[in-house]
Amino acid sequence: AATAGPRTGLRLLVGGERLQRVDFDTGAVAPIRLPRLARDEWVDALAVVRGHEYAATAGVSCSFERRRVVVIRGNDATHTVTAATPSDFVSDETQAWTVVDPGHQLNPLAGGRRVALPAGFAPAAATDGVIVGNLTQGMDPAEIGAVRSSNGAVLPTRGVGLVLGAAHGRYVWSAGCGPSTHGRCELDSASVSGRHMHTYRVPRPPGSPTGLLSPDAAVR
Repeated sequence: AATAGPRTGLRLLVGGERLQRVDFDTGAVAPIRLPRLARDEWVDALAVVRGHEYAATAGVSCSFERRRVVVIRGNDATHTVTAATPSDFVSDETQAWTVVDPGHQLNPLAGGRRVALPAGFAPAAATDGVIVGNLTQGMDPAEIGAVRSSNGAVLPTRGVGLVLGAAHGRYVWSAGCGPSTHGRCELDSASVSGRHMHTYRVPRPPGSPTGLLSPDAAVR
């Protein structure tokens, strides 16, 4: 922080080529020890679930691939939470999961039975026990799908496009707003029950394939 202000008490986990814990009020940085990363491997996803912290790594060989998921304990993140190499990682407010193959199964990291996902389903985000993503990979635009994490049931959804984020029982997606798009574009929001909630008009395409949803219904 450049100037004194009210303390927030916030601490941030920051990934990338390393993993760090940053004190928002002071700017102090504490490194978190990771397993040795491959040259093309980086921390690309972080989750805090009921006091448990996780980091997921990914890499690029011939294509993007998930490498491992580790649990963060203080300033150490060298413990891999599952022996199986995950094909994906997703979390909501109360749970974190990996997707393991063969079988394309949703594996809860806190324990419990695995649930089979629809073939080809690519998770993007989760909220209220519902995994949201795309039902058809490689299609443009791709159909959005939602799956109940407890039993794998496919729920009604709206729209086609790219899911940017999910929280507080709703998800946001973009359609026709790729990096090559110019000018204004629209983001849409729906509840996990399939009810359309809001359309956001933004001055330019989102520069990141992920977004954050706050409790006040704003999108960042």
